[in-house]
Amino acid sequence: MPTEIHIGITGFGGLDNPEPGVAVARALRAGWRGPLRITALVYDDRATGAFAPGLVDDIRILPPLSHGAPALAAAVHAWHAETPFNALMPCLDLEIPVYSHLGGYWAEQGIHTLLPDADALAAVDKRALPAFCHAWGIPTPRTLHVPVLSQVPVQAGLLGFPLFVKGTVAGGQRARDAHEASLRAAYLHAKWGGGVLLQQAIEGDEYVVAMVARGDGACLGAVAMKKLGLSRRGKGMVGTVVNDPALLDHARTILTRLRWRGPLELEFVRARSNGRFYLIEVNNRFPSWIYLSAFAGCNLPLHLLRETLKPGRPRAPEPQPGVAYARNVEEWSQPLEPLRALRRLGRAQPLPAVRPVFRRKEGGLRVGVTGVSTLDAVMAGLGVARALAESGEVAAIYGLAYSPYDTGIHLDDRFDATFLLPPDGRPAELLTRLLALHDQVGLDVVVPCLDYELPAFIAIREALEAAGIRTLLPSAAALAACQKDRLLMSAQTGAGSVVAIAPAQRAGSLEALRRAVRKLGFPLVLKGARTGVHFAYNAAEAETLWHELHAIGGEILAQSFLSGEEYAVAAVFDRKHRLVGQVTVKKRVQCEQGNTWGAVTVEQPELVHGLAALAQRMRWVGPMEGEFIRDRDNDRYLLLEINPRLPAWIAFSAEVGCNLPLLTVRLANNEEAQGNDPERDRLYLRCCVEHPADALSLATFAQTGEFRHG
Repeated sequence: MPTEIHIGITGFGGLDNPEPGVAVARALRAGWRGPLRITALVYDDRATGAFAPGLVDDIRILPPLSHGAPALAAAVHAWHAETPFNALMPCLDLEIPVYSHLGGYWAEQGIHTLLPDADALAAVDKRALPAFCHAWGIPTPRTLHVPVLSQVPVQAGLLGFPLFVKGTVAGGQRARDAHEASLRAAYLHAKWGGGVLLQQAIEGDEYVVAMVARGDGACLGAVAMKKLGLSRRGKGMVGTVVNDPALLDHARTILTRLRWRGPLELEFVRARSNGRFYLIEVNNRFPSWIYLSAFAGCNLPLHLLRETLKPGRPRAPEPQPGVAYARNVEEWSQPLEPLRALRRLGRAQPLPAVRPVFRRKEGGLRVGVTGVSTLDAVMAGLGVARALAESGEVAAIYGLAYSPYDTGIHLDDRFDATFLLPPDGRPAELLTRLLALHDQVGLDVVVPCLDYELPAFIAIREALEAAGIRTLLPSAAALAACQKDRLLMSAQTGAGSVVAIAPAQRAGSLEALRRAVRKLGFPLVLKGARTGVHFAYNAAEAETLWHELHAIGGEILAQSFLSGEEYAVAAVFDRKHRLVGQVTVKKRVQCEQGNTWGAVTVEQPELVHGLAALAQRMRWVGPMEGEFIRDRDNDRYLLLEINPRLPAWIAFSAEVGCNLPLLTVRLANNEEAQGNDPERDRLYLRCCVEHPADALSLATFAQTGEFRHG
């Protein structure tokens, strides 16, 4: 019988900006033949990826890196005495030097690693990389390290605009002028220290090469990826494998110059002006998209593990070009006990893999769902589609996308087909497209899941109804009443508010923002019309965020930061404005934008009654989410905002026995519906996951506006 291999992997957090450990573990599960035990090594209970069902066998809490190498060595030594490790695979930038330093000590205990030495790591430090590239004649954008922030405007002017301002450890933002460069520099320096880097912006397509080097520095395998769909933060959410000999030869040459060992990521821009590949960054670990290598037949984490355990393995096969990925989310519910055990004992065991059952009902309704992407934020349509698929009560579910790079179009277990809607949101064009889909596939009900599209759907509601396409939507007046600025006014005047609302001010200009700062202080919460929650801890950060929100457009609000536990009530109201179903959660894990990545069901009648009374006063129809905070200072509940649709975590409602998307569809179809009481003390968790895609299908979808599954 084959011997079980036990590996410790780090990097299971990151939330909406995922750390690589989850993808590394998925790739190993997909490729390893024989018994494999994976222990997730995490720093806190926010690492939701470690709890993904069936992914790892054990979770352990690591001592913080700030405690030093001896504390890490002692923890691993104690665990090794219980269940011996065969290998360790760190996946975070700041860990690599520490694990490399301890490599010899661990090797004496039989724990194998394959990591670069100190000299190689020093060469790829963000501040040292320009000198390395200059020494070896490697094309790279002009880059300056500016340790003193007062010099940023002068040095930025020498480089020219636009340029990128980068942190010394991570993070980077584009700047269009000296003022913006100074604001972004202040933010990144406050986060990472050591000043900032200013880098010339080269216009072109972005490419990334993931590699593994043997102990002697030879290339064991490489996968080149072109970024197709990028988030606003520049993260590759959709990408495809490319076979570009010039790029791969260039990457292998760089690998040779570095005298590297282990995993590596090289980031390039191919300049439109001359077609040359410019090296813009080197990362000392696998990228978070590395699961793509398994789809493409060149499973780099698998080959790294084999090489770590037994050096001299055959070279990895060439990846299949044209294979693509799209990043979506995996979400699940579970009991609270494993999370509590991790907090109390420093270790926990996640749930085994449970494959969800997605069913269709012959003769049921055909439902269209918008908001089917994770490109900039996880949209509610993905959860709505999952809840409907789990119900087994509908005949077909159609994704209604606004971009060929909406990531959810590749979820063939959730959507029967996906269709493009006109992107500009004009009611007449939207109506024409939906009527055509009604004729084509028999669309019965549409569930809009994006705030900004609701006015257009409300404008065409009667025409849709006349054609046989049903919706459950509020009136235009009710929608206007729940907008952030209207709620703010009702809080200031005391008119029309039946719940207490958190203090806020309009920030339509920089001067208005500065007035808000003087009144509200820091930390400050900034909210845009089309974005989530953003936190600012100083004036420079607040102005940087304001510029980003202003560029997107719409109302900007500044709100006092309140310390306390946050809650959300998702609810559905019928055409008589009566509450027919609700699920209340206490938020446990949130990303930087304030979106929910972990929550637990609770009973909070005060919040439910307050939201229902507010909805009754607005004469609300359809789904709604109210977000609340329990102010730690006075123990008072305050309404933070209302979202006029179902939340992105809404698939959880189906798993706790009150399927709010199904209630929405039934009410839209003029059926009687009443929700059940949700199960209490059930935990919701979410993490990112890459799904296989196909570059040709993406191109076809962009041309035809149609993507058929199965």
